[in-house]
Amino acid sequence: GLHVMLYLEPHLDEVLLVGEAAQRGVRVNPGAPYHLERPAPPSLLLGFSGLSGDEITEGVRRLAEAFPAV
Repeated sequence: GLHVMLYLEPHLDEVLLVGEAAQRGVRVNPGAPYHLERPAPPSLLLGFSGLSGDEITEGVRRLAEAFPAV
């Protein structure tokens, strides 16, 4: 599988963004548990394993829709 850590702007709340993404049918994970640094920088862990290029494109489009909501 392939994972990418997406670092967020400091003012964004990763937990809220995870919820907004889920409402759009996109599963992402909060990045905090994967950082040794505390407090952890706001981030999301994105997974791409088993997805086609079209599915990845659609997921990124939906994730982008979630950003204005947080």
